[in-house]
Amino acid sequence: MPLNSPPISPTKVSWTAASNPSNRSPSRGYLLQFRLYTTWAKHRATTHTPDLGRIAQELASQGITAQYNKPLRPHHFNLHLRTFEQRWRALNLDDT
Repeated sequence: MPLNSPPISPTKVSWTAASNPSNRSPSRGYLLQFRLYTTWAKHRATTHTPDLGRIAQELASQGITAQYNKPLRPHHFNLHLRTFEQRWRALNLDDT
């Protein structure tokens, strides 16, 4: 990092293994997708078609929200359902 660059706020930066600053912003979407999948997978373990409204309510009770602190709705899952199902089948080969 150049000597005359402005200081980096520690609340907006993560550090890489090489001790270089790394912006956390790109990982935020991944973290939400991981949380969505984790809860979806718990429900998928008991039914072939998890109730997305129920999953959204469960996530809301944990304080997990969509962008700009808006509540999660079933349509937030639509983009990820195909990937979630593929991941589920890959990790649970005995359940098809």
